[in-house]
Amino acid sequence: MLSSTPTPSFASKSTLGAPQMTSIGAVSSNSSKPLDAPHPWEQALRLVQQRQSKLRETLGPLNGEDLAKLSGFQALTALLEGRSPVLAMGRTLNFHLIEVKSGEAVYQGLPNENAHNTFGAVHAGWFASILESALSSGVHTLLLSGQWCTTSDLNVHMVNGFNPQIGPLRAKGCALHLGSQSASARAELIDITGKLYAHASASFKIHSVPTQNT
Repeated sequence: MLSSTPTPSFASKSTLGAPQMTSIGAVSSNSSKPLDAPHPWEQALRLVQQRQSKLRETLGPLNGEDLAKLSGFQALTALLEGRSPVLAMGRTLNFHLIEVKSGEAVYQGLPNENAHNTFGAVHAGWFASILESALSSGVHTLLLSGQWCTTSDLNVHMVNGFNPQIGPLRAKGCALHLGSQSASARAELIDITGKLYAHASASFKIHSVPTQNT
């Protein structure tokens, strides 16, 4: 993998055919727009960041009492809409939750210098982190209030090297199975052209949300 450079503008890539995804703030990839208009992926990211910037300055997670009152879908929607603390790891590794559906979740990001290894290349851990977030969030959208999941197994396969000059990547996680005590999911990591860079699968354990009273 090639070493990173300062985050580039990817508005110039707006003419590339993006995968058909419904994202917050996105416009149809088939709609006509000026060549210098922001790509739908950039528009979606800007809107998420604007909503999250209105939140009080905190990196703390939701506490158990608050989390126990929400279904998994409600908890992730609150994060997406800037009504709960922003994911601290996402800030460090420069990726954000972009889309939530029942059984699906999409994260968008671009590895920066915080994701470089000793040799200046993008560390495999960045790919694993964004993919695991999409995988677990896809499962989490299906959980009832009072439930949460933890990763018990993660398999990541990187199929193409990545140069950050290409632009952002998106990890889409989809739940495959949800039982009373376990779940499984799959995810893919693509760029705005639909090119695949990595894919992953994972299994999860389902738990009751820990609270101060338990």
